[in-house]
Amino acid sequence: MKRSLTASKRVDRLLFAVVVAGFCAFDAITTGMWFSLSFQRILESPPVILATVSLIAITIFALWLWAFRTGHSDRRPFAIAIFLTAAVAIAYQALDPAVGWWRGLAFAPPLPLQALVYGWQLTSAAALLLLAYRVLAGYGPRAALLSYAIVLLLLAPATVWSERISLQQGDYTFEKGYSPVWDALWFVSLAVLPLLTYEILRRRRKAYPPQGRLHPQGKPSG
Repeated sequence: MKRSLTASKRVDRLLFAVVVAGFCAFDAITTGMWFSLSFQRILESPPVILATVSLIAITIFALWLWAFRTGHSDRRPFAIAIFLTAAVAIAYQALDPAVGWWRGLAFAPPLPLQALVYGWQLTSAAALLLLAYRVLAGYGPRAALLSYAIVLLLLAPATVWSERISLQQGDYTFEKGYSPVWDALWFVSLAVLPLLTYEILRRRRKAYPPQGRLHPQGKPSG
């Protein structure tokens, strides 16, 4: 019995490590793609595109396996929140260059590659924030929510500041009324989306467990 529990914990930790590593890897990939034309050319080669897609697929698969392991009712809401965030982020990253809001070196690669890499990197940042919130919520939900809000309040002006520096250096340009403030609002909105989704699904799952809805007395009906 103890051996099976130990093995289960090891699998759990391995899946968790794969998910976190997969998310963190995209920060390095995005940084290279953002500022380096030579790195973009490497990313555009078929073997590297395959490796990039494989990394995303492995991360998604590990997250799915981790979420559906028994004994942790809040994992599925977490995974669903991240998958929804990924869909929104990738769609937005495909829309903006197509509309013409963003121009420059960072947006020189083919649009599908941009949407995939930049969208998944934003998803990764939001996922790591939500993961930290999930850990803190185990100690104190209010403190976790306050910490999440403080981080977003700090990230918003930091995003505006870093965007303005990049614009001044000519790394890229914003057009058609788009601005660093709009970009900061976009990131904050994207970070709020998984939190809201996670909390709504988690609380619904707690109120209505899979084995049956709760009666007012608190007992399952089926």
